Amino acid sequence: MALSRLVMAPLVALAVLGSMAPATAVPVVTDTIPVGTNPFGVAVSPDGTRAYVTNYGSASVSVINTTTKAVTATIPVNGSPRGVAVSPNGTRAYSANRFTASVSVINTASDVVSASIGTGDSPLAIAITPNGDRAYVTLPTSSVMSVLDLSNNTVSGLFGVGDARAVAISPVHARAYTTISDMNVVSVINTSNDTVTTNIPVGSAPDGVAVSPDGTRVYVANSLDDTVSVIDTSNNTVTDTIAVGAGPLGVAVSPDSAHVYITNSAADTVSVIDTSNNTVTDTIAVGDAPRGVAVSPDGTRAYVTNFNDNTVSVLELQPTGFSVSPSTVPFGNQLVGAASSAQTLTVTNTGTSNLTISAKGLAGADPGQFALGADTCNTPVEPGNTCTIAVSFSPTSPGDKSATLEFTSNALTSPDTVTLSGTGVQPVLNASPDSLDFATVNVGQTAGPQTVTVTNTGTGKLTVSASTVTGAGFSLAGDTCTNAEVPVGGTCTVRVDFSPGAEGAASGQLSFTSNAPGSPHTVSLTGTGTKAAKKKQTLRTKLPKRIKISGLTVITPANARTNAGQLVRTTVRGGPAKPTAAGEVRYYTVVRGPNGKTSVRTYGYPNLKLRVTQKAPATTGYTAITRSATYTRGTRN
Repeated sequence: MALSRLVMAPLVALAVLGSMAPATAVPVVTDTIPVGTNPFGVAVSPDGTRAYVTNYGSASVSVINTTTKAVTATIPVNGSPRGVAVSPNGTRAYSANRFTASVSVINTASDVVSASIGTGDSPLAIAITPNGDRAYVTLPTSSVMSVLDLSNNTVSGLFGVGDARAVAISPVHARAYTTISDMNVVSVINTSNDTVTTNIPVGSAPDGVAVSPDGTRVYVANSLDDTVSVIDTSNNTVTDTIAVGAGPLGVAVSPDSAHVYITNSAADTVSVIDTSNNTVTDTIAVGDAPRGVAVSPDGTRAYVTNFNDNTVSVLELQPTGFSVSPSTVPFGNQLVGAASSAQTLTVTNTGTSNLTISAKGLAGADPGQFALGADTCNTPVEPGNTCTIAVSFSPTSPGDKSATLEFTSNALTSPDTVTLSGTGVQPVLNASPDSLDFATVNVGQTAGPQTVTVTNTGTGKLTVSASTVTGAGFSLAGDTCTNAEVPVGGTCTVRVDFSPGAEGAASGQLSFTSNAPGSPHTVSLTGTGTKAAKKKQTLRTKLPKRIKISGLTVITPANARTNAGQLVRTTVRGGPAKPTAAGEVRYYTVVRGPNGKTSVRTYGYPNLKLRVTQKAPATTGYTAITRSATYTRGTRN
């Protein structure tokens, strides 16, 4: 890593008017751009769209598109260009060509050299005045400063300054500051008359120099004692000396004057200085032997030339930070056809500039199974602030699903992703048996109950909202399914009765309304109503063979019952067998006792004729019974 003296363009040409919030995040090298051989100086156009790099070893200037971060043109110039500067209006770039004693004028619209200005021996650095009229070119071999009139591309003056290495011009004062390496001083030049007004002692072998955009400070890289001198421009004194890396050469100040960037050529790093307290806050690794450094007008990037790598490192100075929580969203099991509860993702801007999310989209294996909801991330998110976006899971089929939610933003990590996952589950209602046959049932009688068992053979919870029975004669006798939540592998039961109200075939359905596919599920019900074949009702007791002519004869004993268990009712009718004499009116009396006991009391009339009848009405399964006998003169006919 050879140490070489830097020739820097004045960084005042890169400043942006107005203030910016100072960056507090650590700068990050985001890109490394190949350029020509031994890149040395670098300058950025006022609009920030182009960076111009002098290639000392290949006698050219590389033009970098700062949007695409690619070289768009390579412009041949006269030998060994070192310093480079861009005019305030951006129409011209100027390269100081050491071994051809010239400055090449580049038309930035066409990227061609439009003129060459003879400057004197070994020009190293070049700086342009804020109004763009003049340029100052260091000529250390002859210890003079050359002043160029840029309106006609001629040398308008020369004055002695010593071994001048770099030069920078104040944006607010009529002053230029040039480092005199062999004297360890910075010479202050009055640009109104091109005279040196004072020499300010600094560190050993001062090289790069830059003026803060507010004009209050000058920063000088002392290449041999690894320090940076801070000069107060109000009194031209050194107010602080800051230790940096080995071999500091390049110096650039952020547009808000809050930070200074130093290339450490022997350490392959860039030191970041916080100007509020003049301390090194970060040290960033770059390429081999960094030389020049320039900051973009908006203060978001720095460009560093790496002399031995033939590259330019791009540093994001105010990186936008993107953090999202949670970074994975497992939804777990979700019923097919139903949306899950929304999960909220919180995006935090962990950087120092506004986070702009330009796009959000679902990708991966199953993007259609997830949906985005409420979103507050449609406007820029300030540093430290958050926004939220909701996502839900709506599976359309069973099985494992996955997707990614992708955020496209201006963050360095873009695109950033969140992993989404979930499993579509679905209940399956299996009713067993799938039909109930009650066969033949007597009208008025009830058969059953018969049981149907519902089993959830699916992968999700089964919810039965109703169990209903249709069809004449069929009814629910028990139900543990309605309003039940049946887990996977779980069961519930329904019992059904059949009570036919009429003869003939009957049919119906048991229906289950649920969240299972195919709902409602049905079980067929069948049965036949019929009239029962009735048995004949009989009596266990017998009628007496004779009835006394005079006295009490028991016809039906107490509790006489039929084979159907019914009490027997006995009636007695009778009278004389032939005409009787006048006045004979009383022939018999029926005597009834408890529990159906029936007797006949006779009074000795020999011609008495009696008709005894025993009856029991029809009952379930039995016909009615009637039994009778006739007795004449006491004897059963």
